[in-house]
Amino acid sequence: MTSRYWAACLGLAAALMVGPVAPVAAVTPVQAVPAATGNATNDSATGSAAPDAAQSSAPHADAQAEAIMRTSRFRGLAAELRCLVCQNQTLLDSHADLAKDLRMEVVRLIQEGRDDAEVKRYLVDRYGEFVLYRPTWSWRNGILWLGPLVLLAVAGAVIWRLTHKRKLQEDELDDADDTDDDGSDGEDDETPPLSTEDAMKQVDALLARTAEEPAAPTHVSSRKTDS
Repeated sequence: MTSRYWAACLGLAAALMVGPVAPVAAVTPVQAVPAATGNATNDSATGSAAPDAAQSSAPHADAQAEAIMRTSRFRGLAAELRCLVCQNQTLLDSHADLAKDLRMEVVRLIQEGRDDAEVKRYLVDRYGEFVLYRPTWSWRNGILWLGPLVLLAVAGAVIWRLTHKRKLQEDELDDADDTDDDGSDGEDDETPPLSTEDAMKQVDALLARTAEEPAAPTHVSSRKTDS
């Protein structure tokens, strides 16, 4: 009986030592594998779905942008904006890369629900009033546009004054050269040449005057001779 007792005690002890370990070893792999498999499946599904969503939304966004660019509102707004590269073309007519970027920015602002005045204000705050093809009137714009005209007018007035002053000086020098030392008024004193008829008349008059004059007395000279 004693041997049976000890055999039963040893068997119970072995059962207690082995029994709790076996269920844990059997259950643990079964519970861990499904959890890991499920996470990997979810991650792969999420990672593959993101590029697909991006690829599918890109053509839709481009189509919306193209539709907005064809509207009369966008075309009218782009015609009032300036291409910052071409400068002499509107945003609607320019083919520069920067103009394309600005057109897409206008499209984005329209999609955000902003009106034309808000779009212009946003672009002016970012790029200055030069982005407007027809800038609004202000004292700064007045100086910018009227400044060259004022400078041109002042330069023209200075040139006219200098030219007029020089002309007056030249006229004064000419008058001084024409004036004689005796104070004559500078008129031409040379008599015009006489014609043959006038010359003959003057000779005849001189001869007639000589003939009319009485002869000078000669007794005075004779007395001086005698003395």
